[in-house]
Amino acid sequence: MTGWRVGYAVASETLHDRVAETGSLFRERVSTMTQWAALEALRIPRRELDARRAEYRQRRDLLVNGLNEVGLPCEMPEGAFYAFRR
Repeated sequence: MTGWRVGYAVASETLHDRVAETGSLFRERVSTMTQWAALEALRIPRRELDARRAEYRQRRDLLVNGLNEVGLPCEMPEGAFYAFRR
């Protein structure tokens, strides 16, 4: 579900109330299709997620190292798949 905007939180009542004060943007406007997809994503076995993470890391490293080698210096992203020029 890379790029899809859906999530959940487990929080104490106090923290929940504070987050709720920020408005409905964090709780609403997630399509039914996206919610069903998120539910299925939570059922993916850990070993499969680890394999996907390793594949994404390999692709990231190939892209960033390749860009650096041809003279387009960029930072190694730590939590996304974007390559930004230094």
